[in-house]
Amino acid sequence: MHKRCDERRISRCGSQTTNDRYSVISCDDVISFKEDVTMQHFCARLALVASLTCGLIAVCSAPAAADDAAGTYKAKCAMCHGADGKGGKMGTRDFASPEVKAETDAQLTDIITKGKGKMPAYGAKLKDTEIKDLVTYVRSLAK
Repeated sequence: MHKRCDERRISRCGSQTTNDRYSVISCDDVISFKEDVTMQHFCARLALVASLTCGLIAVCSAPAAADDAAGTYKAKCAMCHGADGKGGKMGTRDFASPEVKAETDAQLTDIITKGKGKMPAYGAKLKDTEIKDLVTYVRSLAK
């Protein structure tokens, strides 16, 4: 039985020049090393595919987020701030004004979340990501 195992190991190695058990073990080590290298290549390829997939999703979702922010703005903000962000109704300011441009994104996020003056709070109605996208959209109207 041992001889049969040794023969199989030798045939796996592709060399039947010796029946020395130690050469068979070193031959298996070579096979094991090749399997390890193959597995490393497979893992590297899998990581590359995963990275490319994530990048593609990120690139494709950015326009979708902008479309969602535009829709949110139109539904919740445009009636007072105007479709172009120029303001005017109910005393709202133009998003291109120096005062609004001077506000940080954190300040605009806080205003949208908590409300200000006659503007209602949207923190309970919008997700954090929606508010962040809305700030980005408001900044784009100021250009």
